[in-house]
Amino acid sequence: LRYEKWHSLNRIMLLGILLLSFVIPLLQSEWFGMAEIPLNEAITVSLNETFDETASVLIVNDVEERTLWSLFLVGLYITGILLSVLVRGWQFVSLYKFMPNGCVWEERNINGWTLYCHAHDVSPFSWMKRIVISEADYESDAGRAIMAHETAHVLYRHSYDTLLVLMAETIMWFNPIVWLIEMDLRCIHEYQADDYVLSQGVNSKNYQMY
Repeated sequence: LRYEKWHSLNRIMLLGILLLSFVIPLLQSEWFGMAEIPLNEAITVSLNETFDETASVLIVNDVEERTLWSLFLVGLYITGILLSVLVRGWQFVSLYKFMPNGCVWEERNINGWTLYCHAHDVSPFSWMKRIVISEADYESDAGRAIMAHETAHVLYRHSYDTLLVLMAETIMWFNPIVWLIEMDLRCIHEYQADDYVLSQGVNSKNYQMY
């Protein structure tokens, strides 16, 4: 679907893949009549069927080594999650502190959106129902297009997609596919916002120059 022009479909597919990756592992094989033998039972069976004492000791040592290795991997996984939570938490705190800091003026509309206009140069962005833009950009010729672009992100609720992906990245920080999904999803968000801007009557050639 890389060249699919229906951006909403691509958005649904990416989010669906992300959600299914969590749902499918929850489907236990026992539900379909394929019972699994627990590890301790398998060890007992192996020991009972083995009359060689040396072989039994080797089996036990192998199980112990695999247990230690498993504990190491679990510890590494949990450490990665904790670091991800700390980094994301710091980013969110910094974001919410930054938005009102240095504002020339703040405006709220009837939909509950908040516009923060900054005195210093800042790249325009939006998060949830908040839009941040510099005074220079707001008053420039591109101001209307920029505002329409950021408004589209709010209307399409792109922040919720981003929040979902960030949660997935925290849980599956080791999986590069999750990070690739985030990159593709951000591109789709931009395509949707661009389409919205053009639908508002902004000249496409002028918009490209912005």
